[in-house]
Formats: sequence, structure tokens, C-alpha cells
Amino acid sequence: MKTLITFLIAILAVHYCHAQNPDLKRTWNWYFGNYAGLDFSGGDPVPLQDGQMSVLERSAVISDTSGMLLFYTDGHQVWNRNHEIMQNGDSLGFYFPTPRDASVIIPKPESDSIYYIFNVDGWENQFQRGICWHEVDMSLVNGLGAVTSKNNLLYAPVTEQLAATRHANGCDYWVVTHERSSDKFLAFKVTADGVDPVPVVSAAGQDFSIPQQYHVNNGGFNLVFSPSGQWAAQIVSWGLPITGIPYQGQLIRFNSNMGVFYGAFDLPVVNNIQSVSFSPDNTKFFYETNFNSEAGFYQLDLSSNFDTTIQQSKTFILSSTNAIAQDGQIGADGKIYLTVEWDYITSTPNPHFLSVIEFPNLSGPACNVLYGAQPLGSGRARQGLPNFVSNFLVDVPHAPCQYTLVYEEHNRDKDNTIVYPNPAQDRLTISGGFSQTDWVNISLYDITGRLWMEQRLEQAGDKITVDVSGIPNGMYLLELQTANSRKAFRIIIHS
Repeated sequence: MKTLITFLIAILAVHYCHAQNPDLKRTWNWYFGNYAGLDFSGGDPVPLQDGQMSVLERSAVISDTSGMLLFYTDGHQVWNRNHEIMQNGDSLGFYFPTPRDASVIIPKPESDSIYYIFNVDGWENQFQRGICWHEVDMSLVNGLGAVTSKNNLLYAPVTEQLAATRHANGCDYWVVTHERSSDKFLAFKVTADGVDPVPVVSAAGQDFSIPQQYHVNNGGFNLVFSPSGQWAAQIVSWGLPITGIPYQGQLIRFNSNMGVFYGAFDLPVVNNIQSVSFSPDNTKFFYETNFNSEAGFYQLDLSSNFDTTIQQSKTFILSSTNAIAQDGQIGADGKIYLTVEWDYITSTPNPHFLSVIEFPNLSGPACNVLYGAQPLGSGRARQGLPNFVSNFLVDVPHAPCQYTLVYEEHNRDKDNTIVYPNPAQDRLTISGGFSQTDWVNISLYDITGRLWMEQRLEQAGDKITVDVSGIPNGMYLLELQTANSRKAFRIIIHS
């Protein structure tokens, strides 16, 4: 019997090991704020006292897939796992303390030793220096690593927004920022060949040239992907102290196969929005509003996938007389941790703790926001938490690496909805996946996010024919929305 039990435990352990996302361990070590840090390797986070970084917002950290710390950065300097400045790890870009998401670290696909650091400029320089990348080789200096290439400009000017998520092929990554004075997102692909300098450009959401008419530093200052990479959220500054117009928040959909943003809509925010974060299961979205010393914390339910329903799901969670969250990040334990730059109970700046959303996948107050629940030891919280590739943050295995996405190449999804022919000339046929009584909304976006066609059918039927004869040749995203689903297909039109 003992032998059988031992065997079963071993089998379960192997199964758990294979089911776990190995990239989750890349997020086990956090360094941020004023010499603050957390170690998630034991499950419950333990304060780290050895960090050498003092920064307002712009930190990024990376560990290997066994959970061992590799290095961390404030976007200007790089510290190795011995907490020493890495060889050649100084003078990356130009140091500004304020950009919210200004650094992120990407492992090079198909490499065990090469990593890329990306950073963007701050408002102090009016964002003119753009987005740059820097290469780290961890095989050098006896495994402590060295910066082998730095200050490689990709694009300028951009905002201080910077986020990363996996490509749908499971192999590559998207690193995303936003052009300075436009409505255009820039998605740079990172592959086994390196950093592609030509971005996928898509227009979605707020045109930043409009808030800049009120103040030169206005525009986007926060960009966050959901763990799945299917959603993104941004905050847009309207210079509240000058204009009286509160900051605006938006949710935007992202196609991680094409690198295209589309379908943006405004968050139901009346007051000044300060922070945004997604739940580990991608079904909940949290944000804080802060206006005239009154802060409110809210939750939206994303599970319907429909704009109006999401906006109407706004649920009040918590209020205070000061800021509840400047930034939020998912921990390896599945909780969301929130920076509190000012302790409104003791009127103390930069407190020695974080707040916690204990059950972020649950609806309403059941998510249980705990103010000041996570101690930081001698470290102090500031405004920002470490920036990671969004898919690294949850214990969900990513799709195996395959450079050809079979389901999209054949235009068949898991519910057997088929779109053909592809390429199409004059007409597309959509077959299967709908009941006779389903309504369906059909939208066609190009790779810049521009909407070319939209139509609604009150009864879908077994087959739908779509006239695309007036659409220019090119690649498109076909989105099908019903009462119960939202599907997207890659379409080529070639007449």
C-alpha cells in the first residue's frame, strides 16, 4: 500500500509539474519602490531586504524558469543577482523617475541566455527620446550577465506606456507602446531573430493630440495587458490640475496573432482614474478613482465580452479618504498587490506595506480588498510595481510554440465556425457555430485597427454571406459577436 501511495504521489507531482506555467517562476522575485522587494518562491510573499534600487515607478525584474533571480532594472541601471551593477549595465537611456510602465524585460525566443530590456522616456523630456532596447547576455561574467548592446532606438517620440504579452504562436512576444501625439499603438515583435524594428501600427482609442492641446505633457501614462493578452487598458491624462478634466480610462481588445488593437471603449469613470489591473482569470477588471481627497475602488465584469454589459457591470468595492492604489500587479500566489504611496490612516508617505486583493477572481466585495496587508520590512512602497510579460503572471501554460496557427490558417474555431474562401475576392461565407435565432454583429478591421465594415443580422442562420467587393486588398480581422460569444478570424482579401 505504501508503495502504491508513493507511486500515486509521484504521478500527481509529475502531472502538476507539467501543468504549471514554467514562466510563472520568472515573476517570483520583485524589486520596486525604495529598496523594497518580495519573494514569492514559498507561496506567501516574504519581504526582500537586499535590493539596491530606489525608484518611483519604472522597475522591471526577471528570474529564470527555476525561480532564481537574474537581474532587475530601473530603466537606467541594471543590477545582477548579487545586487551589483551589471557589467556595462549603467547609462541605459536617460534616467527619469516618473514613467509608470517605462521598463520591461523579454527573454529572447529559442535562447537560454539572451534577454532584452525595453524602456521609454519620461514627461520631463516631453517623451522625445522614444523607446529603446538593450541586450543582456547571461552566459557572461560567470553567469552574472553583461549588457552587450544598449541604447538601440526603435521609435520616437512615444508616450511612457510600455507593456508586453506573448504572440499567439506561443513562440514570440509583442512589446507595445504608443506614439506621442496620435491615436496609434506601436507593437514590436520579438522573435528568435531579435527585435523587429518595424512595428505593427494600429489606431484605437484616444487620439493623444487632443489632450495635448490642453497641456504638452498630456496623453497616455499607463498601459496594462490582461494575463491572456486579449485585453489591454490605458489611462489618458487630461491635465486635471490645469483643465479640470479628469483622467480617462479605456479598455481595448488586442489580437495577439496580428499585433492589432481594436474595439476600444471608455471606462465608466466620473472622477479621476489612477490605476488599472486585471484578475488572473481575465474575467475581472479593477480601477481606482481619486478626486478631491476621496478615492473609490471599482470592479468590472469582463466575462460577457460586450462593451455595454461590461460598462453596466461597474461594482463599488471600497472607498477611503486618500489613494487606495497607485499601481496593481498580480503576484505568483494569484492575489493582486497594490501600491499605497500615502498611508491615509497614519498620514505617512511611502509606507512599509502594500494592499492586497485577496480573491481577485470573485465578484464584488467578495474579492476582499485588504488595506496594508502585505508588509515590506525596511522597504517602502512608492507608486509603481514591477512590469512583466502579462502571460508570465498566471499559472496557465501558454500554447506550445507553433509558427503556423492551424485554426486561423484554416479559419475554423473550436465551435466549428468556418470562414471561407481565404483569400477572398468578392464574398466571404461564414458557416456553423450559430443557431437559427442568434443575432450576429459582423465587423471588419484592417491591420491598423480601422473599421471598414460593420453590419448586424437579427437571425444568423446556418450560413452568412458577406460582400467584401469594395474592400481594398490586404489582411483584415473579421470579428463575429453574438449574445454568447465573440470570435475573430484573420482574413486576406485579394481581388
